[in-house]
Amino acid sequence: MKKALLLFSLVFASVIGLTDRAFAISNTDSANSEKPVILHISIIDNSAYTVSAIAETDLFLRRALPSARLISVKAHSSRFHNNEESIRQTILKQLRKRMDSNDVISHLVIDSHGNTFPDHRDGSNYTRLSHLGEISETEVNDELKAILAPVSDLFAKNAKVVFNSCLTFCGTSESAANRAHVFLNELGITDGQIYGAVVKEMDSVGGYIEKGALRRALLDWRQLRFFSAIGAALGLPMAYFFEHGSVVGYTADAALTTASITAVLHVGMQLIKRVFANDRSVNKGRLIIFKNGHVVSNTMVRKYDDKLKIYGAQCSAAFANF
Repeated sequence: MKKALLLFSLVFASVIGLTDRAFAISNTDSANSEKPVILHISIIDNSAYTVSAIAETDLFLRRALPSARLISVKAHSSRFHNNEESIRQTILKQLRKRMDSNDVISHLVIDSHGNTFPDHRDGSNYTRLSHLGEISETEVNDELKAILAPVSDLFAKNAKVVFNSCLTFCGTSESAANRAHVFLNELGITDGQIYGAVVKEMDSVGGYIEKGALRRALLDWRQLRFFSAIGAALGLPMAYFFEHGSVVGYTADAALTTASITAVLHVGMQLIKRVFANDRSVNKGRLIIFKNGHVVSNTMVRKYDDKLKIYGAQCSAAFANF
């Protein structure tokens, strides 16, 4: 009898424990689902968009918008060989896996190369987001629609969209507003805002968060491997040109030349980013705000000076570097 009671107690305790854990998990999921979502889509090329730079942006978003939950979706591209379909499928798979039908997206941030091109068929302009797709003044193309499909009905009406891309809103103010309206309309955003650059953009190393970002950038192994490949491609033939004596002499020259080129590129990139990000001629764009699907504001802003406006964030003591 005692054994039976003991066994019953253990089973009862286990059930209660499982119920408590299930309740805790349910509460956690509910809490997560109630939080607005920041969706950050990145195409990493290990040059303009590096692993450390994307991590820096993620940290910025977490600190700038602490009441939201960040979902960061990434795909890697190559400067030498790009399979755009593979990149799009990588993004799609992550979106389908990580997004939930109960999510409400408050912010969409896209890191990819961008540009504005003339449409010779009707004299209008269209925006191209590299590897993702295009936005004309009348429609979003099929490639970009397919990527947005898993999340197109998850956006808040007042969501904020940020294109961390060069040259996405070039052209006239009216043309940029038309493309902005088409993109936001595709996502059901009627009372939101969108930012796109009219010039080249350059992220400053450590510009978002802290000086420690410089160390993280220098320890970005993917970028280092990328520049090492360039260093070897340039260094090996240069060493052959300068050294015809012995195999040992050539090997030493090749190693030294490759290492020197790699170091100049890897460290130089960080210096270039810091210098150019502070140039007043870069990092300028249009911040276009909509109400009931109509443009109510179309103003020129500077990315770093106006990032509070761009991201719709509030300055706080926890983020003193704003």
